[in-house]
Amino acid sequence: MSDNDIIIETVALSRHFGALKAVDDVNIKIRRQTLHAIIGPNGAGKTTLFNLISGVLKPTSGQVLYDGKDLTQQPVHKMIHMGIGRSFQITNIFPNLSAFENVRLASQALRKNNFKLFSDASSIPGCDETTWETLEKVGLKDKAFLPAKVLAHGDQRKLELGMILAPDPEVLLLDEPTAGMASEQVPDLIELIREVQAQGSKTVILVEHNMKKVNRLRLPKTKKSRLHIWEGSMNLTSDPGLDTILELKKVHSYIGQYHILQDVDFVVPRGSITTLLGRNGAGKTTTLKSILNNATVREGKILFNGKEIQGLPPYEIAQMGIGFVPEHRAIFRALTVEENLRIAERKKGDLEKKRDLIFELFPDLKRFLHLRGTELSGGQQQMLAIARAMVPDNELMLIDEPSEGLAPVVIEQLIEVIAELSKTSTVILVEQNFLVASKLARYFVIIEEGKSVDYGMMADLEQDKEKIHRYLGAA
Repeated sequence: MSDNDIIIETVALSRHFGALKAVDDVNIKIRRQTLHAIIGPNGAGKTTLFNLISGVLKPTSGQVLYDGKDLTQQPVHKMIHMGIGRSFQITNIFPNLSAFENVRLASQALRKNNFKLFSDASSIPGCDETTWETLEKVGLKDKAFLPAKVLAHGDQRKLELGMILAPDPEVLLLDEPTAGMASEQVPDLIELIREVQAQGSKTVILVEHNMKKVNRLRLPKTKKSRLHIWEGSMNLTSDPGLDTILELKKVHSYIGQYHILQDVDFVVPRGSITTLLGRNGAGKTTTLKSILNNATVREGKILFNGKEIQGLPPYEIAQMGIGFVPEHRAIFRALTVEENLRIAERKKGDLEKKRDLIFELFPDLKRFLHLRGTELSGGQQQMLAIARAMVPDNELMLIDEPSEGLAPVVIEQLIEVIAELSKTSTVILVEQNFLVASKLARYFVIIEEGKSVDYGMMADLEQDKEKIHRYLGAA
């Protein structure tokens, strides 16, 4: 590989946020007119790397080279003028402008005399022509004069790609371009990305954590590789002889305009721990939010003890006996431990009834009863979040990523606590750490691209290494 072939290079690139090394000593070389995917789980540093390459962030150390030139300290607008286009995980468009106006703004951005106050944008030579060509390329020509905000999410992602293409950049940085799209929309956008790269002689670098989507791009492989591709869905229905506390029937859920859950169907046996497994972004947390009506269920049913709860106000669902421990703990940091626990009471005396049990499980909380939330360690905050959910009498506990960011010794304690908790409450556990989930759960549900695709006994899954690798990426 000659130096002339290299268009993007990072040299010992690092970005630290305090003690956190988000990107650490990254050295990559990207050949021109190629298609590359940067893959890895959420939190691995992919978007931070993109932000460093595109100039949104400045590195702690190291360099970013574009066509041999050092861009490390260049502002973002200079990089755009040099030929680097960038999309974001969250769609960035002008919602009140038409699709045509969105693309025309991008088209005129790099032209001379582009933003004269009283000039007509249509008078800029070549601007309208480029706009129409770009809209045709991304398949939006027939929707040119629709306001961007009324376009389907998949079309909005295409529109953003069109806005990036209009100034004719040499390098495209696409950050999870299919994020939030319904599965049936994904192939069209992926094919569009491939065509843009192949026909326009572009260099495309994209971030993605879903290997199925990466595989659809048909990237050239230099080594033999094996990818397990799954298509379709399974309906997981109740065994008539099973005592179930919760049932989801063909649930479709949205967060804002994003169609996240697409035909989720499974049951939760009473008096057990069921774990929701899947890659980051698969829809596990949205499943918990759907149960609590913090995500909008537009189709399907959710039954708790045989009663439909979809659409009920979240406070009514909580009062029925469903507790929630959110992913980021969400304790009241300005309140003391005692006050955090007290505020969770549904009726007077709840805390006094549970006090001995809580302090037996969490002795640190007893010692730090008068400390504020900000004064607790991450592990202690997680314990407080679980203890708070224990204060009222909950039949069902939803626990989201409890081990995230905790030290191994704290995780071991957490496993013991959740196991003890399951003696009095049914637990649904979202857990990215398969080892933790396997130690706790009796049943599993696998969520893949917003669909429930497998269900069964955890002991059986532990023996099926091929299935674990296919859906979880773990060996």
